[in-house]
Amino acid sequence: MKNIRKVILTFLTLILVLNLSACHSSSNNAKRDVNTFITELRDTKSVEYVSQVYRKYLYTGDGKRTILNEMETRQGMIQFEPQVFLEVSNSNKGKLDDFPSPALFEEELITIGTPYRLDHGGSIYSPSKGVTYTGYVNKQKQFEWRKAEDWSFVREVEAPKLGRNEEFLKLYETYSDKFTRSEDNQFVYLEFNGDVKDNLDLIEAFHSSVFESNMFTESRDIITAVDIQIKLVMEKVKDGNKLIPSEAKIILTTSLENKEEKWTAKSEDHFEYYYRNLNNVEEIKKPEGVTLK
Repeated sequence: MKNIRKVILTFLTLILVLNLSACHSSSNNAKRDVNTFITELRDTKSVEYVSQVYRKYLYTGDGKRTILNEMETRQGMIQFEPQVFLEVSNSNKGKLDDFPSPALFEEELITIGTPYRLDHGGSIYSPSKGVTYTGYVNKQKQFEWRKAEDWSFVREVEAPKLGRNEEFLKLYETYSDKFTRSEDNQFVYLEFNGDVKDNLDLIEAFHSSVFESNMFTESRDIITAVDIQIKLVMEKVKDGNKLIPSEAKIILTTSLENKEEKWTAKSEDHFEYYYRNLNNVEEIKKPEGVTLK
């Protein structure tokens, strides 16, 4: 009987050791792949992309509720050195109070982000850093390209950052040992969910690289919670012997409470980037109708 117990105990111990070893190996693989994601994205020379960022800020106080929302979507292709990009884009900001139209406000509450409408956006061509041409339909209903500075209602557009700026890469690197890893035949999935309230300098840096906001500076003392979800997807290429970035998604949820002024707020910020043809974008040609100046 004692021998049987000893065998069972030995067997259970072996299973525990194997499980711990597997978990340790999986964690190491996740960190390794996160670092590969960072390196590949930082070093890429060209890419086709979809960039979608949006935020919803809900304020509750003074007997009312207010929603502030902001969105930007960009789709196109870019070469980084020398910099050339061609894209279609759209952006929008809005504010909605609950008292003028309660039904519309409740509808906005259950909507995640703002619908992306590229048909109401513009086309952007940039032949070099700091130079952009914008295409719009003019009063004669004809599509026309002009240098951005020549349009009275058009702002200069910076090159898309695509989540490959150092503020994002530093975020991934900081939590690289916290990611979990799973895979299928085509992709590797790296995920991290956690409380990041103890690292507000890092969070403020990545957040402010996309949105203009004082939430992590002027309102820092009244922040009660900061939670983040990160999902990085890598595609297997060359018969699975190489991994390249395919997607990056981040959801940042921040809660605030001002006890003196008796108001609360919750901000939900989304960052979504999709990558295709890394380092395989051919020459980005000048669109028809663009006259370089």
